[in-house]
Amino acid sequence: MKKPEEDDKRLGIWRFENCMIIAGLLNSTEPSIGKPYLFLPTTKDVWEAVRKTYSDVDNFSQIYELKTKLWRAR
Repeated sequence: MKKPEEDDKRLGIWRFENCMIIAGLLNSTEPSIGKPYLFLPTTKDVWEAVRKTYSDVDNFSQIYELKTKLWRAR
């Protein structure tokens, strides 16, 4: 749902739901992964940032993170 205008009576409900969804997204990730997205203002912003970071198979961030986890597991 798109963010309502500031004078829209649905804005309070939207803000509550937006915060709940962001909390759910961030709580379902490892703290080190979710931390950079903590202060993004909307669910869409969080989703897009995570998608850009982790959706590409050739993504260097993802490769680095996996290699780091493998190294720590030794």
